[in-house]
Amino acid sequence: MPDPTYKVLIVDDDPLIRRLISTILSLKGHQCEEANDGIEALETFTKNPFDAVITDIRMPGMDGMALTRELLKLRPTLPIIVMTAYHDISDDERAILAQASDVFNKPFSLKDFLTRFTKMMLNHRKL
Repeated sequence: MPDPTYKVLIVDDDPLIRRLISTILSLKGHQCEEANDGIEALETFTKNPFDAVITDIRMPGMDGMALTRELLKLRPTLPIIVMTAYHDISDDERAILAQASDVFNKPFSLKDFLTRFTKMMLNHRKL
């Protein structure tokens, strides 16, 4: 039986990171759309159904923390991976991140990313 495929929204102000993640997931059969920041992502999300979101924390406009809060208001069980290149996360940020399905640091290995994405989606399907 083939692995399920998902529609994933990738949000990062760095086009190289967006393209890398989109390429990795597309090669596994997933359908990916990209957004440059949280405002664009929220607009895209409200117009299209997505199975998961992968977002950076620090972006201009609406950052990944605000985006995570807004997305979870719309769909409380949405699988969300939050990425960060910064290791100085405040207590308030940690509380918000705790609501995300997974948090990982950039740079990351492709193998680790795919493993964590697959695990997140399997856990979501069990719900």
